[in-house]
Amino acid sequence: MWYERWTVIQNAPPTWPRALLLSMGALLIAFGLLILWRPMILVIMLASFVMAIGATLIGLALRGRRAVAQAGEFHVHVRPAPPQDGFIEG
Repeated sequence: MWYERWTVIQNAPPTWPRALLLSMGALLIAFGLLILWRPMILVIMLASFVMAIGATLIGLALRGRRAVAQAGEFHVHVRPAPPQDGFIEG
């Protein structure tokens, strides 16, 4: 069920916010170096920032796929209750 899969994805450990914050920190460093040094450093830092964002997104996609695959392995089967000695409500 989609609900089980979503629950597994929601309960996954939050590793990607840290990676995103590190990427944002790299961007701030890049702008700081732009003010202090030459523009070529900005190009290098922005390229590394873009690669960090790409790695974050790829990691998110892979973790989501893995969580969905794992959720597909654990199905909750609900069995109907056994009859109660022939008593029928209704």
